[in-house]
Amino acid sequence: MKLKFLKDEINARPIDDFLGLSPNQIHLLLYYPFEDFEHILTFDSSFDEALLKDVPVVDKTTLLIKLIGGAGEVKATKNGNLPLKIVNALYDNPFPDTRHTAPSEDYALDVLALRLTVMRLGWIKKRNQRYSLTRKGQQIFDEGFTPHHYIILLQYWLRRYNWSFTDGYRGCQIVQAAALFSLWVLHRKAREHLAIKSFIDAFIRGFPMAVEEAIPIEFANITATDELSSVIDLRFIERFAQYFGLIECTADENFFSWERIEKAQIRITPLFDAALRWFPPEKQKVVLNVPPTSVLQ
Repeated sequence: MKLKFLKDEINARPIDDFLGLSPNQIHLLLYYPFEDFEHILTFDSSFDEALLKDVPVVDKTTLLIKLIGGAGEVKATKNGNLPLKIVNALYDNPFPDTRHTAPSEDYALDVLALRLTVMRLGWIKKRNQRYSLTRKGQQIFDEGFTPHHYIILLQYWLRRYNWSFTDGYRGCQIVQAAALFSLWVLHRKAREHLAIKSFIDAFIRGFPMAVEEAIPIEFANITATDELSSVIDLRFIERFAQYFGLIECTADENFFSWERIEKAQIRITPLFDAALRWFPPEKQKVVLNVPPTSVLQ
């Protein structure tokens, strides 16, 4: 009995490597539904809609809905994909100085991922090889994309969308599983400009076992830590936090991956603080096994 009490007490203590969170709190963030840790983190949709201006994922989602809604319905290709006109309207040309276009939706994996996400959220549908808006999608088309829709999309992307779908990296699933901890790192350390390298170091201190998931590439002299760093930068920083407008980044678009990590800095945006509320006072009456000393503002 005493041993169990001691174990519970240790697991409830704040830990430096978790930047003040306890093992209990980390366990909740990693494995439990959002509503089970609202005393730690709450997703708030009451913020000003103006904060969604120029957020990449919002702009692309809105454009996709407008293109389909404006046409009434859109005929799919013989493979069931979006037509090229819509694909290239959404496609980010990796060679901006050229007229490069995507030959299909399967080539533009970011567009494919967005379309599948919007379908699974019930905003567009495909029937008889034609895409059209659902009732929910029509509401967005008529009334606009709101903070409520942003939070729905954010939560889906955090837990249900597969982050490895578009990048080709193997393993490193912990990067997505521990995304809420990464958001905590941003909350604590990125209020002023923070080097991407410092962010990655903080993540690895919290989850050193993540290095074991990474696969080194010996012939290219890429260590497991190097590979993990690239995955964190691409999956979390670029394709999640930047994509959702939660951070701004100083990286030049021509930077190689290692240059981003070594030279670029990140900082949270006003949207980050508006949409993510850490330890909201009104939720502190519902605390599961967490002593008051572990609650940090």
